[in-house]
Amino acid sequence: MLPPIKLTHEEISDLKELGNIGTGFAASRLANQIGVRCVVSLPEVFTLSESTMQERLGHHDDFSVAVDIRMRGDFDSTMFLLMTTQSADMVIDYMKRSSSMKSGTLVDLPREYALKKLGEDMIGGYSNAVNDFLKTTSHVLSPEMVIDLWSKALEKILGRIIKIDGEQILIQSHFSAPDQTFSGTFAYILNRASQHFVFNKLHMMTNTY
Repeated sequence: MLPPIKLTHEEISDLKELGNIGTGFAASRLANQIGVRCVVSLPEVFTLSESTMQERLGHHDDFSVAVDIRMRGDFDSTMFLLMTTQSADMVIDYMKRSSSMKSGTLVDLPREYALKKLGEDMIGGYSNAVNDFLKTTSHVLSPEMVIDLWSKALEKILGRIIKIDGEQILIQSHFSAPDQTFSGTFAYILNRASQHFVFNKLHMMTNTY
């Protein structure tokens, strides 16, 4: 059994910086898609466990949409995008309006297609920004989507990401419209091997400059 993760202050700062880079890029990509400015929160870093997820993300039980995507490459990561169905529907409405204005014709986006595209674009943007910063490569696997009461969606997500390969790290950040008409959460998850890879990569980058 691996010992519990004990992150230094510097390591936590490094992970927050990764989260900040990824969230900022993903939110900018969303803003360009829907024509509405997005604001983001400062990332927070936690050791991932069922109790952590319940405490940090289980504060409501509305019907929610969770888009779960895995990244594979130089290092593995898991990410999910969480929104209430009300927020998701608002974003889809903005996407339709923006696409219609750009094309000059009325654009209709089927709900499931729009949600998967939204998840792929935002999570892909997050992943690309992290890869650009670390000088790494990865590819995004097909998204899995859960639409359910958040307590049940969380249970399904936990079944996929709580593994026996040692403790994992959760980097969490939030995004929203300035007027709070929609909001959501990014959860970026690194297993033990990926944490070591990222810290070693950052150490090498620091020593290069």
